[in-house]
Amino acid sequence: MIDDREFHSLNVDQQNKILVDLATNSLPVLAKYKMPLEVAKRSIDSCLKSIENKAFDAKVISINLNHSDPDLDLSAQYSFIDDDSAAELALDIVCFATGAVANAAYRRQNLDHMPESVALATPDVTVGAIDKFKTLSKLGLVENIGQP
Repeated sequence: MIDDREFHSLNVDQQNKILVDLATNSLPVLAKYKMPLEVAKRSIDSCLKSIENKAFDAKVISINLNHSDPDLDLSAQYSFIDDDSAAELALDIVCFATGAVANAAYRRQNLDHMPESVALATPDVTVGAIDKFKTLSKLGLVENIGQP
C-alpha cells in the first residue's frame, strides 16, 4: 500500500487514479445502503470517465459533491448510513476521490468558479483517503491493493 510520501511524489493523474481505485475498492462497504451505494457508483463512474477522457466536463464530476437534489449528493448520503463508521470511511474515500478528480478537471479546463468542495480537494487533503482505506483494510472490510 502506498504511503503519504509516495503519494505526494506522484503527478496529479497518478494520484487521482489511486484515489479512484481506493474508492472503487471501498464500494462493498456500502453494499447494504442502496442509495449511498448508487450515488457513490455514479460519482466514481464520472471520475473514471474524466480519467479516460481529459475533456470530460468537470461540472459533471463536481455536481456529485454539491447537488441540489439530496438524493444525488454524496455528502447527503451520510444521513442514510446511521452510525456505521466503516460506511462513513468508505463515503469519505469516494468524496476525496471525486473532489480530487474534479479539482484536476477544473484546472485542466481553466473553468471559473470552482465549488468550494472541489477547491479544498488538494493532495494535502485527499491523501487522507489512504489512511481511511488502511483502516477499512485492518477491519477486514476491503482487500489491500497494490501501487500503480
